Amino acid sequence: MNATVQSLIQSVLALLGGYLIIRGFDPTSVSTVSGIVMGLVSVIWGGIAAKAVNGNAVITIVTNIATFVGGILVANGKLSTANAQTYIGLIVALAGSILGALHISTAAATAAINAAKNTPKNGQVTKN
Repeated sequence: MNATVQSLIQSVLALLGGYLIIRGFDPTSVSTVSGIVMGLVSVIWGGIAAKAVNGNAVITIVTNIATFVGGILVANGKLSTANAQTYIGLIVALAGSILGALHISTAAATAAINAAKNTPKNGQVTKN
């Protein structure tokens, strides 16, 4: 992420956090949420910054987000490390399966369209 953009996002989060603390929010919660937002922005920015977003880039983004959220849950005692690893593996496997199914259905549809374009109509003879 560009250092200027990162600095701008951190400044906005700091201003918003200060405002929320003045309004009575818990400073620890505000700090935690600010860190979560910055982490998610970094993960998403990394995925968008890739020149060609393909299936591998999507899987990488899903893995990073799942790991990030899992780490927060483990740090707060909401989830054990073993369970977090299991859930992350499940999420990544499901994402891969869904992307694979979408890719196969897209490839099949493209092949059917191409076959229909190349089919002779009304007895026409095609030249090769």
